[in-house]
Amino acid sequence: MSVQLDDRLSPFHSFHNRHGHQSDSLPVPRYTEQAQVSERVLHRSSTLPSTLANGRGVRDREYKYRTDNVEVDLGPCPWGLLYAAYGRGGTVRGTVTFLKKCSSVLQVTVTLQASLSITTSMHTMVSGFASKPLITRKVTVFMADSSSSPSPVQGGTSFPFNLPFPETIDDLDVSLPPSCSVFYPITAEINYTVRIDVVRGKFYRHEMRTIPILYLPKSSPQLPPMVGMPWALSGDELPPGLKRVDVAGVWPDECHAHSADRELATVELFLPDSPVFAAGDLIPLGLRIRCHSSPAIPKLLSGNIGVFLVKRKKVWVSEGRQISVKELAVGRVSDLHVNSMVEGAMYLTMELQAGEVGTELSWSVPGFIDVEYIIRVIVRPPAYAKHLPVFKRDEVIQLCTDPYGSLTRELLTMDGTPTPALGLYSTPAAMSALRSS
Repeated sequence: MSVQLDDRLSPFHSFHNRHGHQSDSLPVPRYTEQAQVSERVLHRSSTLPSTLANGRGVRDREYKYRTDNVEVDLGPCPWGLLYAAYGRGGTVRGTVTFLKKCSSVLQVTVTLQASLSITTSMHTMVSGFASKPLITRKVTVFMADSSSSPSPVQGGTSFPFNLPFPETIDDLDVSLPPSCSVFYPITAEINYTVRIDVVRGKFYRHEMRTIPILYLPKSSPQLPPMVGMPWALSGDELPPGLKRVDVAGVWPDECHAHSADRELATVELFLPDSPVFAAGDLIPLGLRIRCHSSPAIPKLLSGNIGVFLVKRKKVWVSEGRQISVKELAVGRVSDLHVNSMVEGAMYLTMELQAGEVGTELSWSVPGFIDVEYIIRVIVRPPAYAKHLPVFKRDEVIQLCTDPYGSLTRELLTMDGTPTPALGLYSTPAAMSALRSS
């Protein structure tokens, strides 16, 4: 069955203020001192690993970065990405090696940081900027003896470091979000970096290097998926593991229906009781249309049913007074199966694919940005039946990157090393990492 998204629903790209009015302002690029992808800054070292700059291949790529006096080695990475990538529970492991003899070195620190930045614009001008630190983890790899004059650090001296990723944001009981960028209608970015600081005494300058990295966490449902919908439903009693939600009817403005007429037909959506699914899975769904007073109506309504999976990104700006909403349909039901049809009632089953395997993830930084997934159901009457309502329902679900039980098996295979969710990696995420350096 061919279906189309409803053009009369709220637009996929909208910008609303607290009074519900939609803004027509177009976004403009954020102007900063940081170089964009197509720009270059003179007298500054490249943000790319030295092995990539030297033209080495993907499989033997190592992540080494230099300042005037030290080299930072984040080790080899088998994932073949532009920057070192880490999964949920991963650890940034590396070494800081002095390239030559350095005097008056007081301290060497390595800091793992993550931050969220949101930029808004109005009439070609930047109208607002908000930022939030997400995590800060700092380790001191060298500290000079304060009781005497610091001895020089010889060239070739290395200091290892380990910086594990926490499970949650520092001040919130919320899982760490992945590296990402949202460019329209506003700019929102989540960046992860490793910063190396070499503090020296006397008249030596402080050396600092910020290295972009990628955090791509995997997740999986805690419960096994439901195999499918029941072939038939008798009455209002539901089998275990199944829940029912009402699909509300929206009556035409010109139709002044009486209260009795509004109970003319009912539409119910059936789905698994646990609203957590793996990306790429087939979500079993059921739909029941009932109208005992007019047995022909269920068949009329069944001719134009649309069921979609919608990805919704919400970004709060102006200290929460405005919200930007962007929606994208990532899946839809193409086949409807009529399981039972009796007088005045029709029961249909279907399967909705939850996007592509490993590419979808529900996550949130409360009050700043939210990525959620919605099962959108639209049941329309025929064009000639203008006296009947349109039934609509948005049901929020949660998507994980990987199937149930797969992460445990993967950890055993990888000797305990968490694998990043490579399906979350995209060009915008890479651009965001590049700008954070």
